[in-house]
Amino acid sequence: MVLIVLSLAWVTGVWLGSQLMPSPLWFIAAIFPMLFALVKRWRARAVLAAAAILIFAGGALYFHSSFSGTGGNNVASFIDGSAHTFEGTVSRMPEAREKSQALRLSGISVLIDGECRAVTGAVMVYVTPFPEYDYGDRITVTGMLLEPPVFDTFDWRAYLARDEVFATVLYPSVTAVSPGHGNPMLAGIYDLRQRLADNIAAALPEPHASLAQGLALGIRSGIPDEVNQAFSASGTSHLLAVSGQNLAIVAAVLLFAIRGLIGRRGYWYVWLAMAAVWVFTILSGLASPVVRGAIMASIFVLAELLGRQKAAAPALCFAAALMVAANPQLLWSASFQMSFAAMAGLIFLLPPLDRFTRQAALKFPGKSSRFYGVFRWVAEGLAVSFAAVAGVLPLIAYYFGNISLSGGVATLAAAPALPLIIFGGLLTGIAAVIQPVLAIPFGAITWLGLSYLLAAVEFFARIPPIQVESFHPLFIWLSYAVLAAFAWWLWRWERRQSFEDHARPVKLGRFVSLGIPAITLITVLVSTILNFPVDHRLQVTFLDVGQGDAIYIRTPAGQDILIDGGPSPQRLTQELSRRMPFWDRTIELVVSTHADADHLTGLVEALNRYKIIQIVDSGIPADTDLYGEWRRLIDEKKVPDTAVSAGQRIRLAGGLELEVFNPYDDTIADTNASCLVLGLKYGETSFLFTGDLPQSSELELVYRRLLPDATVLKVAHHGSNGSTGAAFLAVAPPELAIIQVGRNSYGHPTSAVVSALDSICIENGVFRTDTSGSVSFITDGHTLWRKK
Repeated sequence: MVLIVLSLAWVTGVWLGSQLMPSPLWFIAAIFPMLFALVKRWRARAVLAAAAILIFAGGALYFHSSFSGTGGNNVASFIDGSAHTFEGTVSRMPEAREKSQALRLSGISVLIDGECRAVTGAVMVYVTPFPEYDYGDRITVTGMLLEPPVFDTFDWRAYLARDEVFATVLYPSVTAVSPGHGNPMLAGIYDLRQRLADNIAAALPEPHASLAQGLALGIRSGIPDEVNQAFSASGTSHLLAVSGQNLAIVAAVLLFAIRGLIGRRGYWYVWLAMAAVWVFTILSGLASPVVRGAIMASIFVLAELLGRQKAAAPALCFAAALMVAANPQLLWSASFQMSFAAMAGLIFLLPPLDRFTRQAALKFPGKSSRFYGVFRWVAEGLAVSFAAVAGVLPLIAYYFGNISLSGGVATLAAAPALPLIIFGGLLTGIAAVIQPVLAIPFGAITWLGLSYLLAAVEFFARIPPIQVESFHPLFIWLSYAVLAAFAWWLWRWERRQSFEDHARPVKLGRFVSLGIPAITLITVLVSTILNFPVDHRLQVTFLDVGQGDAIYIRTPAGQDILIDGGPSPQRLTQELSRRMPFWDRTIELVVSTHADADHLTGLVEALNRYKIIQIVDSGIPADTDLYGEWRRLIDEKKVPDTAVSAGQRIRLAGGLELEVFNPYDDTIADTNASCLVLGLKYGETSFLFTGDLPQSSELELVYRRLLPDATVLKVAHHGSNGSTGAAFLAVAPPELAIIQVGRNSYGHPTSAVVSALDSICIENGVFRTDTSGSVSFITDGHTLWRKK
């Protein structure tokens, strides 16, 4: 109790120091309780009160002394509307995004009058996706420093300031890179983390892979928007953050699960749970929120070792006070608050809830039942989830601005799957480092857990949340007052119970331990096979990947072919995952029509995630960082790469051929004019893929009589005025036309091209991926169907 009072006094003093200007005179207030020390029976309490007042005043003064703000030597002083040259070290693992990399630079030195001047604070720099940078790179950039914005629903400036980031720079010029300036141990951890992330991406489809990366490694940038929106709508978005709440759930579930398997003998279950928490923390990159959560989770686990869960409360408060002393700004950090609240929920709510579930299991289904073990496991998992979620629910409502009608139930349903997903994902990545084939069983189990999580979230997302503009802080305190009363009632109820539990290993029984998982796995595999049946027809899908081209072909012989990858790696992998079984990680042929970013970017990710058997391109290079990365990966993975030109044919299994119509001259410098144009014919049905072919090259193909008839035309260059001319359409009139286009500022597709196609194609035969989504066709060589 003494440690709790003193810790809370310190934290309260730090908070009050942020609201008022403290004075050394506050220390004088400690004299008043000491007057009561003259009375023997009040002496201990008087000394405690005096000590609390001294620590309280000290906390307030400490906040002001430690708050440096942004003085004249801070990097923020260079936010003046002009460009500056400065250098800094990449101090965290770069955050890869779809169109950028986010680099946190620390150790900033600004070039002033030919001399480098060291300044305080860090800078968040956003650069293009390629070339890729690594932790420890010392880079020199020139760009305009900007003040981080404050959004309507989120104070981005304050969020970055808590991480000592006081300025941002958008797409500066990078003039020098010097690697190897980081901590070698941390560099090794980041390297292992990236390898694990790459292996998870190679083993799992989307959105499962990005979700596993986010939950197991804290890499959330690849999670699709629709998945984020589903988590938000279901009130479970907090599960995506690698935070103290997730660690609390993982630690408690592991503690109960291992104890249920091996019992209390030797307290191995405590050490194994502790080791698992810290392995997870290390592999997630030792991010500050995760480390704080791991410390709090360790306190909870160690309390189990000491046999005194009540002792965890003072230790938790003391750890929180030490963290606030190390960085007073943590007090306003949502992750810190949620870590503390989740662990407090486990400490105060879980023991009586666990006893309640054990008593319930004895009554129903009864200890003699074969389902007793599985009921205990499920009930304990729900108790853990409820205790942790109850602790953070008021904070979730306060910070996220909505209360989902089903958020608590959705979290209870989803949370028990987190340990399976987290450790299954980590084991998948680790196994692939040793031998890729070893990752298959772990990947299948992880996929099963992720599929359950996604299904649960999507189900509860259908229930609309209650949107609230803002919550008054009083709401937080009232909510925790109710929780405190509930915890007090539970503890009183527990004390009245005469129930002994020797925590022997829980026997699940052969049917439950082997039969249920086997039946579940077989059901999932059968349902997956039904969704991806063997089809001996030709399938051609024009993928909706935004403002770019990507075409997926499945031949009657079962070969997978990808023509271009579009501008978005995320959308490409999502679209491929919808059309390929999760166990199929091989693409037999990849065609790169040309090196423009809206065609090539996605192929770089496909090369990282899939086993590519053969690559075909025009052989005409491009002087871009993206093309350089593409060539580097081809050489690194030793994928056969063949350059083709007009007149050649690419033989496929089952007698199919891709015929090449362009480029007819390898001296053409323009990337659009030299792009590959391919034709695919199956029986009486033919497809023509024209890339970004301009009208000048179209005319050349007309003059050379290279253009074939086309049942289905992939319209060139997203329907721009510079392509799909009248002569081209007169020689090769299609029955159906597909315009691959997304949101753009170029006016694509133009009304003239759309009108010309409408006049030639059959009725309603012109499709746009920005309005129709991905467009799929199936043909047996005689009849063509559009697949809905």
